[in-house]
Amino acid sequence: MVHYLDNHTKSSLYSTIEMETKFQAYYDRIEPYGGIIQMGSHLLDNDEVYTVLCFMARPKSELEMKKWLGQSVWDAKTYHKFKNNRNYIQTYIDYYLQSWIHYKDRFNYLLEILDHPETRKWFPYYINKKGNDLGLLDYFFNGTPDVAFSRQVYERYIRVEVRHKIKDFSQFWKLYLEGLKKLRDKTKELEDTTFMYKTEKRAIFTAPAERIFEKDKPSFSRKNDALQVMGESEADSDGLMFPGDENEETEERLPPEEVANREQEDSRMVSFEEEDEVHQTEEVQTQNDYSDSWLANVRYSPDRPPVCFEFARYGRCVNGKECKYSHHPDDVAKHNASKVLGRNGAKVLGEAAKAQGSYAKTHTDLPPKGSSHGARSILKHPPGVAGSGRKA
Repeated sequence: MVHYLDNHTKSSLYSTIEMETKFQAYYDRIEPYGGIIQMGSHLLDNDEVYTVLCFMARPKSELEMKKWLGQSVWDAKTYHKFKNNRNYIQTYIDYYLQSWIHYKDRFNYLLEILDHPETRKWFPYYINKKGNDLGLLDYFFNGTPDVAFSRQVYERYIRVEVRHKIKDFSQFWKLYLEGLKKLRDKTKELEDTTFMYKTEKRAIFTAPAERIFEKDKPSFSRKNDALQVMGESEADSDGLMFPGDENEETEERLPPEEVANREQEDSRMVSFEEEDEVHQTEEVQTQNDYSDSWLANVRYSPDRPPVCFEFARYGRCVNGKECKYSHHPDDVAKHNASKVLGRNGAKVLGEAAKAQGSYAKTHTDLPPKGSSHGARSILKHPPGVAGSGRKA
C-alpha cells in the first residue's frame, strides 16, 4: 500500500507514528531504518498502515463528525441515475440492489475511519432517531439517491416491533437486505402480471445475434438447401458439400404435408419481417421529427412563414394551398440544405453570411457627378501625332 502513497503522505504517516504513543510499537520497528520502506520491503503491513491512515483522517470535533457523516458515499455514477427516479429503479431493480450492497460496504469503511475511542463522544449514540438526536440510520438513509423511497422500503418490509429491537448496524442491514430482495422479487412478478394485459403486435422472438453482421436482407425463398461450406464471396456450385442443380427446388422431394408446413412458416417469417420494417420506419420517422425540430421556426424569407415539413419531405401536403406554412421551392431547398448541414453547420454558414454583409464599402454605387461650374477643365491631347503639340 505504501508504494501508492505520495511523499507528503508518507512523511505525514511517519510523523504520526512517531508522535502518537498508541503507535509506539510501530515506531520501534521503523525507527532504526528511518522510514516505513527499507530496500523495497514494507516494515509495516497493509493493515497496520491502514490503521494509522484511519487515525489521521479521524474527525477532530463534533462539527467534523457531522460533516463526514453527512457526506454520501454512494457511487457517484449510479447516484445520479437513481436520484428521485423511481421508474429507473423499477426497470433496473437488480442493478439497484447491487448498488445498495456496494453502498453498505463503503459506509462501513466510513464508520471505521470515524469510530475511535477519542471520537465516540461525537458518534451517533442511537440507531434510530431519538428526539432531536439523529440516529445512525438517519445518516445512512440520507446518503441514498431517493431518501423517501429508502425509508418506505424500511417501513414496509420491517415490522414496527422489529425495528424497535434493532441495536446495531449489522442487525439492521441483514433485515433491510431481505426487504430489498423481497422488493426485487415483487417487482419482477409485477412485470409478468402487467405483460399479460398488453396487446403485443410485434413478435417476441428476435433474430440470431449473427444477423447484425449481415449486410444484405436474408431471403426466405428456398432455392437450395445444400450445405454451404465456403464464404458468400466464394459460394458456387463447386463450394457445395453436396453439389446439385441450383435451379432445382428441394420441396419436390418432400412430402406434401412438409411442403405446406414450410410454406406456412415462410409466410409467417415474412410477415414478421415486414412488420419489423414498418416499426423501424416509424422509429426512424420519429427520430427525424425530433432531429428537425430546431427548423420549426426558421424563416428563409421575411415575407413567408416557415417551411411545411410534410411538403419538404414528401413533396405534397394534405392541406394544399390552405396550409399556413411555406411551400415555396426556394424555401424548401434551403430547408433541405439546412437539414443536411445540421444546426451547427447552418449556424456557421449564417454567421459567415452575416460577417460578409458587415464589411464597409470602399466605393459608392452611384454614377459619377459632372464637373461643377468653374472647375478646371480636363487636359486633352492636341490633335495629330501623339506628343507633336509639345514644345521642346
